[in-house]
Amino acid sequence: MVAEVIQLIKNNKEQIEGGLELIRVSRNLERVADLATNIAEEVIFVTQARIVKHRADEKK
Repeated sequence: MVAEVIQLIKNNKEQIEGGLELIRVSRNLERVADLATNIAEEVIFVTQARIVKHRADEKK
């Protein structure tokens, strides 16, 4: 997404402010998703005594 926004900014200099805001929002959303994942892993640990971090490839 960031690459697309950068290309948009390069093609239309009037979109710099909006493009930078969009990049900032996308990074914040990614951070929220990472935090939500961490919370979910902790909930699984507390409720099921299972560690699921770094085990996305294992299916149980």
